[in-house]
Amino acid sequence: MEGKWFAERVEDAIAWGRLLETGGNFYIVELEVASIIADGFFRIEHLDGIGPARYADCIELSSSTIISFSNIT
Repeated sequence: MEGKWFAERVEDAIAWGRLLETGGNFYIVELEVASIIADGFFRIEHLDGIGPARYADCIELSSSTIISFSNIT
């Protein structure tokens, strides 16, 4: 896979971070993606029992903009 999963809600992103990074230190990156593009991403309503998420290939992310970058400990 050459892409990235994205949570639709920040609380779900934090839940995935805590699940995947057992050391407890991870980053949350917020992106702005045009809805016409995001609506084309592969979507699962309840990924890993946590919440809705979308998968985007790297090429699909080329027009996105980073809004924020937060370190969670």
